[in-house]
Amino acid sequence: MEGVSSPGTRQLLASYAPIGLVCTPFIRITDTRPSPEFLRAQVAREKIDNISIQLLGSNAENLAIAAQVLGDAGAKVIDLNFGCPSRQVMRKGVGAALLSQPDTIRRIVAAVRKSVPGLLSAKIRGGIKTLDEGLGIAKAIESEGVDFLTVHPRSSDQGYAGLADWRWTRRLKAELSIPVVGNGDIWYAADAVKLLRWSDCDGLMLGRSSLRNPWIFRQINDCLAGCDISTPSGADLHQHLTELSVRIARDLPSDGPRPLGALKEQAAYLLRTVREPERKPILKAVQTAQSIADLLAAFAEVVAIDELDLASDGPYRLELSAVAWCEDKP
Repeated sequence: MEGVSSPGTRQLLASYAPIGLVCTPFIRITDTRPSPEFLRAQVAREKIDNISIQLLGSNAENLAIAAQVLGDAGAKVIDLNFGCPSRQVMRKGVGAALLSQPDTIRRIVAAVRKSVPGLLSAKIRGGIKTLDEGLGIAKAIESEGVDFLTVHPRSSDQGYAGLADWRWTRRLKAELSIPVVGNGDIWYAADAVKLLRWSDCDGLMLGRSSLRNPWIFRQINDCLAGCDISTPSGADLHQHLTELSVRIARDLPSDGPRPLGALKEQAAYLLRTVREPERKPILKAVQTAQSIADLLAAFAEVVAIDELDLASDGPYRLELSAVAWCEDKP
């Protein structure tokens, strides 16, 4: 979720429902020795107890140094990113590019494991070109002592195209002895529960779907508990974006990206719950807004929309869910 969320975003989502672990975007670790002051500040700014800090890089020694500083600063989990498929990351030979270098991954995990007395996790994709490439990597990571593994069942070549193939998540769960966390195309709470049970995985990681429906964690918890499940309204969406505008303005430094641009990106995710033809004019007004006040005024049109795709069972199915892979399969 690099460049999409901020500490305030994560804090607001965590205020809506209990979340087992709140994960940050990656911190890039290069061949330059990392700054302890910078790393400690990344933990301090989160103001969330159950925080997982993700690291991206290929220098095993510096990753181990960074992990130790972050753990000492209060991070509950150190997570290693072997799954980012962006072209910029892949060109630098990190993220999912490392899936073609199992020996490098082993060295990284082994070095970081020695420096982290607490929980250590890793996130992977299925492989560079095919999902089967990831099985050996997953076993190598397991052998070096990670506590759990998060799996995005697409190849890096796929990017976000196609559909996350949870058959591969289920296979990894059957092959590994450590906990496996499923990730990818979990757009609706009822589907999340079905994917959890069908794959037998130990947990779920949600990213983009939590920006689209900030209450999805509460809905999942209620589904699992067998409780009544509420459906957020347009007024809820507007109030959420209003609160985000305050938090994002507070998070972003004056010399950094403009809060207005960040808020437009958040609004675009929320508007994915609106069906056409209502969505198009609201999105256009949001994208052309010249101030946060104008953006919020344009977004207020959602308050009058009765049928939003925010119910736990996704009756309008505006998003293609990974649950398609497990329908009609034992």
